Amino acid sequence: MGSTDSTSSRQAGSPQVSSAASAPLRSKKELKCRDAENAEKKIAEKSPAQRRGAESAEKSNAEKEEKQITKWDIFYYVYGILHHPGYREKFADCLKRELPRIPLAGSGKLETGGGKSDQQSMKRAEVFWAFAEAGRKLAELHLDYEKMEPWPLEWIETPGVPLSHRVEDKMRLSKDKTSLTINPSLRLAGIPPECFEYRLGNRSALDWVVDQYEVRQDERSGIASDPNRADDPEYIVRLVGQVIRVSMETVEIVRGLPREFGDAER
Repeated sequence: MGSTDSTSSRQAGSPQVSSAASAPLRSKKELKCRDAENAEKKIAEKSPAQRRGAESAEKSNAEKEEKQITKWDIFYYVYGILHHPGYREKFADCLKRELPRIPLAGSGKLETGGGKSDQQSMKRAEVFWAFAEAGRKLAELHLDYEKMEPWPLEWIETPGVPLSHRVEDKMRLSKDKTSLTINPSLRLAGIPPECFEYRLGNRSALDWVVDQYEVRQDERSGIASDPNRADDPEYIVRLVGQVIRVSMETVEIVRGLPREFGDAER
């Protein structure tokens, strides 16, 4: 009897879990299971291309969030912003008289320079990396221009005149800017008009080369300035093709920049 009473008392004193209390716990588990099943079903309903695109976007976003911003990333971001046509146009007067102020590109629906609407809302970080990546490409392009393959131009030689690659006095662009006369024996044709969109200040890069690479002689001292290279006769002709190549690739990168560049308060 004593042992039976003690056992009964221990059982009576132990906590009891009611079926009513456990019901909410089972409901929460069931909801989680249903959510997981629905998510798997939605993924399964997508086409393989859509699944790959979604996985790629998630991976890219995760990498960008984990990536740390370095001083070079900031440099390239600034370089990208400074090439943005909208930024240059909006602050043209200010850029003539003071140092540039660099905005932090915002978020929202963006468009590429080509005018195609991007329906997805881009985060501020994504815009930053878009400019930073474009700035990196532009910097590499502008630093290593002499290593680039020249743009394919048509060489038109003057009959009866010995071919020379040297600039004798100055180079001359045609009125329609589709050809460039190097000297009386050689003319380069097939210059794409888009290359003149890449500008250094108030003139294009090709206009700058044409103006700077000419034979000059100082009237007072008589000292001549000759851009031709004795060890590389084709240097200037090759340089013209390389500058056109750089200009064309620069224009392509700039056209791909996000249309929205932020706002720099003045």
